[in-house]
Amino acid sequence: MENLQLLKKKSIQLRSNLIDEGEFKDWVSSVSKDLSTEVSRGAMLKLKRGGKSEILEVSTLLFSACDQCLNLFPQGEFASRLEHSDCVKKVDAAISQGLLTRVDQPDWFKPSTNQIGSDAYYRCTSCGALWNLVEPERQYHGLWERIA
Repeated sequence: MENLQLLKKKSIQLRSNLIDEGEFKDWVSSVSKDLSTEVSRGAMLKLKRGGKSEILEVSTLLFSACDQCLNLFPQGEFASRLEHSDCVKKVDAAISQGLLTRVDQPDWFKPSTNQIGSDAYYRCTSCGALWNLVEPERQYHGLWERIA
């Protein structure tokens, strides 16, 4: 459990650019024997050999964001333009309340090749989780997803 908490801390440091990929991977290698009892083989492989986006994808699956941002709006593709509009209103309200801040696209994040609409990125002021809001385009209604 202690190594899992340290993994969360190291993932946050990596996400915040306080450490680089090399430092993160060196740490993972140093505790991999203990960590492998708590993390799947596939996840360990990504933590050891993946790029920053793969590492942060694994940490997103392993560690939950805080209730403040998780409860803002359900993650996933929007079923309609109205749903997208509702999400935008909640994101705007969260920004005005100081719960989210707008940030630049992280250098390690590459949007899906299927993504048509433009997007915006947000950081939770409580837990630091990063979120992506994709705008509707043609038949696509957009997306709200946690990316780190």
